[in-house]
Amino acid sequence: MNKSINLYNRIEPFIQYYIAYNSLFRIIIPSYLYLEPSKFYSYSNLFENIIKHIGDKYIIEQKILSLKEKLFLLSKKYEKDIRNEVKLQNDYFQYSEFILINLKEAKNILVWRILEIKNNYLHLEGKDNFFLSQKTYFYYCVVLNEIIYPKYIDFSGYDLITMYGRSYKGRVVTFDIPIEGCNNISINFYLSYKGINSEIFPSLGWFTHIPNIENGYYSSKKYILKIVNKRIHIYKYNKINEEIFEKKYCNQLRIMHKDNLIKYRTNFIKYKNKNKDNKQIWIINDKLTSAGENGEYFFRFLKNKNPNNLIYYYVINSNCSDFIRLKQLGNIIEFGSEKHLNIYLKSDKILSSEYETNANNPFENEYKYIRDLIHFTFIFIQHGIVKDDLSFELNKINKNFNLILTSSKKEYNSFLKENYGYNENNIIIIGLPRYDNLQNLRNYIKKEKILLVCPSWRKYIKNSYDLKTYESIYSITFNSTKYFNFYNNLINNDELLRQMEKYNYTGILCLHPYFSKQWVDFKQNKIFSVMSECNYQILLLKSSLLITDYSSIFFDFGYLNKPVIYAHFDFDEYRANHFSKGYFDYIRNGFGIVCFNPSCLIRNIILQINKGCILEKRYLKRINNFFKYKDNNNCERLYSKLINDSKDNNNDKLDNENNLYIVISVFLLILIKYYYIPYYLNN
Repeated sequence: MNKSINLYNRIEPFIQYYIAYNSLFRIIIPSYLYLEPSKFYSYSNLFENIIKHIGDKYIIEQKILSLKEKLFLLSKKYEKDIRNEVKLQNDYFQYSEFILINLKEAKNILVWRILEIKNNYLHLEGKDNFFLSQKTYFYYCVVLNEIIYPKYIDFSGYDLITMYGRSYKGRVVTFDIPIEGCNNISINFYLSYKGINSEIFPSLGWFTHIPNIENGYYSSKKYILKIVNKRIHIYKYNKINEEIFEKKYCNQLRIMHKDNLIKYRTNFIKYKNKNKDNKQIWIINDKLTSAGENGEYFFRFLKNKNPNNLIYYYVINSNCSDFIRLKQLGNIIEFGSEKHLNIYLKSDKILSSEYETNANNPFENEYKYIRDLIHFTFIFIQHGIVKDDLSFELNKINKNFNLILTSSKKEYNSFLKENYGYNENNIIIIGLPRYDNLQNLRNYIKKEKILLVCPSWRKYIKNSYDLKTYESIYSITFNSTKYFNFYNNLINNDELLRQMEKYNYTGILCLHPYFSKQWVDFKQNKIFSVMSECNYQILLLKSSLLITDYSSIFFDFGYLNKPVIYAHFDFDEYRANHFSKGYFDYIRNGFGIVCFNPSCLIRNIILQINKGCILEKRYLKRINNFFKYKDNNNCERLYSKLINDSKDNNNDKLDNENNLYIVISVFLLILIKYYYIPYYLNN
């Protein structure tokens, strides 16, 4: 800037544009988390002094980020809320001489994330993307001349987080629109800003069923939804209309060179029209690269039960060892195979212990072209018990689980908090399927003198796992992290090793799957071994003491009434950069002592070894108070719940068919009375 002023007596436009670009990236980095207060104060002063020299034009014309961030940056420049100076005129929002948006063309003011038809209501949930103060506007829609207003739900996942912290609160907009009797009509949405009403055209997000391309449509049992002139258009279900819409949509796919998807659509429609036996199809999975989780144990339960009203499959990558191990059971499908793709569309239920999209979507990016065919119930059977605040990862607006399995009343209640967006119909207390196996095997696998160390992962330790597949990749910088140094020093502590040798204990460091490739960095010894792949159930049953940090595996150990020690050496860093604290307080609710430094941890491990690793009564009481069930009937409870839900759905279907029969019967009676009988008497 100074060089430009010295040379040209002004800051050149290119330099202003570049600094505006750089400033918008800086504004969204939460630097307040990483700088101590005095340094953050200096940093923010420097930042604000620089942006005062940048013309508004160069901020507004940036191609990156949204108007929210741009107006926030301008507000910092002028030290006032610039949003108050934005005006609406003839569907144009303007700031000074700059046109911000044209409402007739804007698509992302509201973004529908969820679109469902429930009991003659169209249910919509979407992200409020509008950039002005929430006090100055509201939304509504018009259907058949009736005005309907939405509900607004604060949602931290949509907060505007800046270098200063949370700057604006985010929210979800929810409509429940009655559509009974609607046929060939449109729904019109409006934004009312300071008394001026303007029609808007919300866009379609991930769970909206209607493919967001030309000629996309969604067919349910009673209605067909289609986007016509940028509006949601509703038709009563009609077989002829459905065939016409499908033909047009397939033509559109051909134009887009997506012919490969047409065969899956054709197969699904044939199946839907011919499937009369009412057999349910369930797909079950854990991680794509490994089994051994709740999915596998529930699948094994079904194999033993062999219900005749179900067809069920387990899905996993074919290039992993667990695929070969499980293949002998039958009904094991390769993830992403032709068979998987076809069965995926036909399935009634998906049961997964993984919430990452890559594990539950074999169509990957092409899902957007077939999402109108999706009709399954998605059941999250959990990787482990949720204790932290995972509302950002697992909330309804991002995942839209139909059912979430929990193991305790506290966990159940945590999912009903506002930030998750679920209700009582979405959450069940049943217990984890894998706990059945723990209970069954504890009489056959005896406890040994093994000290088991099972640390969790850290999402802020970069380059050690693939961000798309979550598979481990080797990182050359991992061995310089605090995390590595702590656990490497722990398993090589001289005093600990002496005591373990004295009492004939061995130790196992079981690395988290995301860090499994780093096992070569650790220094093993004659007492401690390091494992990159672990059979968790066998290790839990054999071990006498568990040392973990924040991994939910301690619940499994507690289920077996065994002692736990927590290593919270990086507590503040973990909470700031990984998962926020949830309902579970380790000091008040934990199943063992909490150590915040190595000396405390070593001392308490040695104490446990000296007394034979016996669980104290106070921790046994906490364990028993936490779990609703401590038996081997978790799979049975889950199965009964899902079967009963399926029966309810079938009863609804039968009720609809019975209603149709009644209508036809009444029509025939009227026909006989007023036409055939008079005709017979007269002739």
